Amino acid sequence: MSNESNAQSEYLDFSNRDDQFTGGIKMIPISTPKGVFKVWTKRVGNNPSMKLLLLHGGPGGTYEAFQCFDGYLPAEGIEFIYYDQLGSYYSDQPSDTTLKYWDVSGELSKISLPTLVIGSQYDTMDPKHMEWMSEEVRRGRFLLCPNGSHLSQYDDQKRYFEGLVKFIKDVESGDYLN
Repeated sequence: MSNESNAQSEYLDFSNRDDQFTGGIKMIPISTPKGVFKVWTKRVGNNPSMKLLLLHGGPGGTYEAFQCFDGYLPAEGIEFIYYDQLGSYYSDQPSDTTLKYWDVSGELSKISLPTLVIGSQYDTMDPKHMEWMSEEVRRGRFLLCPNGSHLSQYDDQKRYFEGLVKFIKDVESGDYLN
């Protein structure tokens, strides 16, 4: 078996994992001031160091907005986890209205992990504000998708995935600020 084939089979190997028989799906309990709720997750791949958690916006969204990642990240050997937040699709549906006015923009400077903030030219989120967010976190980087809108992973896919993969690999190598 070639090294590439072996790496691919290891990447897709679910054996000896606690989510082996569900194809990577787990319901993760989280404690909140309103009680314990479960969020739906699905892990794709195996990589001990290059991992990505895919968080969608708002309880109106679902993990499905990220399904195009299946076409890019496995080839790069990047493990990723779909996550449906509370109030979305497969996750629990608490009746608390889990964050409507929640604003933590003043807390961004406390984030010390390498962080990629993606803005798109035609998004309702102002790209300049997204760039500002990337400057507020300690190890932030900004990626602009000039042909993108709110779902730039689809409508500016080449730029989006080139920038995302580069960021992940730069973090892996320790070169995440360049």
